[in-house]
Amino acid sequence: MAQKAEMADQMRDFILTKRCFLNWRHYKYHQHFLERRAQKHHAGVVKVKAFLAWAVWTREEREETRRAEEEAAERYTRWVLVIMDILNALRSGFLFVLFCRAHHFLFFPLLLRLLYIL
Repeated sequence: MAQKAEMADQMRDFILTKRCFLNWRHYKYHQHFLERRAQKHHAGVVKVKAFLAWAVWTREEREETRRAEEEAAERYTRWVLVIMDILNALRSGFLFVLFCRAHHFLFFPLLLRLLYIL
């Protein structure tokens, strides 16, 4: 009986050793398989998420640029209207009324330049 138990232990050790060496032989193929899975994951998931995030960022930047251009156009239009008011006031002689309506003297250097030109 002891001899059979010892033979069983030897067989178990032999099978474990054989399995261990087979696993080491297949390690390269297993690594290759895992690398292909990682490449597929990168191509299918990570790259797509990165491009979607880039597309969202691009859209937000376009919207922000459009808003900034609209605001710039509005400010330019207001500036042109103020300049036209100043020129009309200079022509009609109601410069004081213009200053009372504008509530500030930010345009005083501009007015001096305009007076110098006129």
